[in-house]
Amino acid sequence: MIERKQNPIAQRQDSASPLVETMKAQQAITEALSAMIKTAIDKAKDGSVPHLRLLLEFAGLYPAPPPAPPEDAGNQVAQELLRRLEIPPERSC
Repeated sequence: MIERKQNPIAQRQDSASPLVETMKAQQAITEALSAMIKTAIDKAKDGSVPHLRLLLEFAGLYPAPPPAPPEDAGNQVAQELLRRLEIPPERSC
C-alpha cells in the first residue's frame, strides 16, 4: 500500500494560524513574567552577571544613555566651521 503524504498547505490550515500561536506564546510569557523576573533577581543577587545585565537592560539602565550635548554645541560647531573656512564671524550691532 502506498502512503500518501499530506499537502503542506492543507496541513497548515489544520493547525492554528501563526498569529494565533504568537498570541498564545505572548499570553504564556505574560503569565510567567513575574516569576521569571523574580528568578532573575534572585540569580543576580547570587552574583550572576548575565542575570544582572538582563535586569539592567530591561529596566533601561544599561547601557547608560549617552550624555546630552552641551546647549551651545551647535554654536561651537558653526564657529569651528567658520574658522576652518576662514570666514570672519559676523559682529552683532
